[in-house]
Amino acid sequence: MTAKNKKGAEVRQVRFSERRDAWLRHHQTLAVDSLVEMLRRPISSMLTWMVIAIALSLPALMYLFLLNVQHVVGPIESGAQLTLYLDGAKVGQSGQKLAEDLQQRPEIAATEFVSAAQGLQQFREYSGLDDVIDSLGENPLPDVIVVKPVDTTAGSVESLKIMLEGLPEVSDVQLDLIWVQRINHISALAETLVGFLSVLFSMAVLLVVGNTIRLAIESRRAEILVVKLVGGTNAFVRRPFLYMGFWFGLAGGLVAWGLIALCFYLLSEPAAELLASVGSSGELVQLGFGGVFLLLVTAILISLLGTVIAVGRHIRAIEPS
Repeated sequence: MTAKNKKGAEVRQVRFSERRDAWLRHHQTLAVDSLVEMLRRPISSMLTWMVIAIALSLPALMYLFLLNVQHVVGPIESGAQLTLYLDGAKVGQSGQKLAEDLQQRPEIAATEFVSAAQGLQQFREYSGLDDVIDSLGENPLPDVIVVKPVDTTAGSVESLKIMLEGLPEVSDVQLDLIWVQRINHISALAETLVGFLSVLFSMAVLLVVGNTIRLAIESRRAEILVVKLVGGTNAFVRRPFLYMGFWFGLAGGLVAWGLIALCFYLLSEPAAELLASVGSSGELVQLGFGGVFLLLVTAILISLLGTVIAVGRHIRAIEPS
C-alpha cells in the first residue's frame, strides 16, 4: 500500500504485521545477543549466578525446613493427650466410673483408666527395676485416666486441661505434648525470621545485579554514545541490558534450584530415618513444580528490578556532548 507525501512523492505505508514482525525479530536478536554477551564472560557471570543462587536458596531452605518441622509435629500433635492423676483419698473405687463419665463429654474423644496396680506393672516391664520395686512397702503410683481430646489445637486442649483440673477427684493434669506447643511458637518466630531474611537477601540480589549491569554499561559506553548520536532513545539502549538482567535472574534461579536439590539429596537418608522414628511418613516436603516455578519467577523479577534501577540511573547519565 502506497500514499503520497506533501511533495507528491509516493511513500510506502508499512503494515501492522510488518511492524510486528520487525519488533519480534529485534527483541529476539537482543535476547540472543545479551545471552551471548553474558556467556563471553563465564567467570564473572558464574559468580553473579552463584550470589543470586545462594541469596535465594538460603531463605527457601529455611522455609522448607519449617514446612518439614510442621510435617513432623502435625501427626504427633494430632495424638495429643491429657493424663489425669487421681487423688486416691477422694476417688475411692470410682476411677473407672469417672473415666466412663468423662468419655460422655462432647469435647473428649476417648478415655482410658489405668489403675495404680496396672501402672506399677507397666513400670516394672519397661524399667527392669524389679528389685527396687519389690523393696517398696506400698505402691507409690496413683490411679490415672488418659484423656484424648476431640480438638487437638492448642487453645482447645488448654481449655480442656483447665476444666479437668477443677474436678475434685483430680490432683494433677499433665499435657503430654506441651513441648509441641513450644515448637509451634518457635516455628512462628522462625517464619518471621525467614520473611526478614528473604527481604534482606532480595536487597543483596538487587545490589549485585545492579552493580553487574553498571559494569556492563560502562564497558559499552562508547557503543551507547554512538547509538544516541544516531537518534537512539534511552528505551532502545535499555533493552539489551534488560534481557541481560532476565538471563542473570533465570540462571541464578536454576542454580538455586540445583543447590536446594543437592541439599535434599544429601539429607534425604538421615532425614527419612528421623521422620520414621517419630512415626511420620518418612518423606521430606520438597519443592514441587509450583515451588520451582515461583523460585524462578522470583529470581527473574528481582534481577529485572535491579537491572531497571541500574539502567535508569546510568543510561541517562551517558549523553553525547
